[in-house]
Amino acid sequence: MGARSGTTMEHLLIGSDTSTVINQTNRPVLIIPQSADLKKIAKVTIACDFDEGDLNAVHYLIKLGRLFDFHLEILHVSLWGHDDSREMEMKSKFVNRVRRYRYPNLSYQDISGKELPARLNRHCEENESDLLVLVHDHHSFLSRIFKGSHTGEQLKHQQIPVMVIPSRMEVK
Repeated sequence: MGARSGTTMEHLLIGSDTSTVINQTNRPVLIIPQSADLKKIAKVTIACDFDEGDLNAVHYLIKLGRLFDFHLEILHVSLWGHDDSREMEMKSKFVNRVRRYRYPNLSYQDISGKELPARLNRHCEENESDLLVLVHDHHSFLSRIFKGSHTGEQLKHQQIPVMVIPSRMEVK
């Protein structure tokens, strides 16, 4: 979907067409801001918290990565105050499952904080990500990150394309 005006995140948050498509589809949706340049995607960053929907999305992205030869960065996003030992256990299981896909061009990063949308945007800019991927379900990271008006304000500055993958999507 093209972002006709405004920013990518404005369309994700308040764009009626985009919101309807994201909430109704079982296919990935790519939102491309008007200013984005999609000549070559060299680095894809997926923000996740290691649940089953994230694993399906990573599997899908690895299949795309084999076709388009991009680096896949799995970015663990945690909120301050969460149980670190539980998150470490979830990450370990997640990494072991992803390892089975045998994708050589893969890395893991961790970010945390109170202002996660701003951190996520800054991370993508600093690491020169060409595409940000978010997994969508009603109780996902995407849903949590979009709550509150401050969050929407922070995400308005997202300049790279965003792919939203529904957590219920099956990868074949």
